[in-house]
Amino acid sequence: MNKKLTALGILAVGAGIGAGVALLYAPRTGKQTRRRLRNTANQALTRLEDMQEEVQAKVTDWADEASEKIASGVASGKESVGRVIRSVTG
Repeated sequence: MNKKLTALGILAVGAGIGAGVALLYAPRTGKQTRRRLRNTANQALTRLEDMQEEVQAKVTDWADEASEKIASGVASGKESVGRVIRSVTG
């Protein structure tokens, strides 16, 4: 998961740099280029925020699922210990 996030971050930064360079070499006025750079940066930021929310939701889901499995395992273990104690004490 961490490697995927790192790869996505590198991809996003690379895409941003590439877009910025492309815009700088485009035949537009400075004002148009700055506006376009600002819009592209805002779009990239919005996408990164969306990705962050998705990752947070997935991590929360995984944590909840793990917590449920642990609780189930603990309950199962308690039941097993109870059966063993009852069988030993008769």
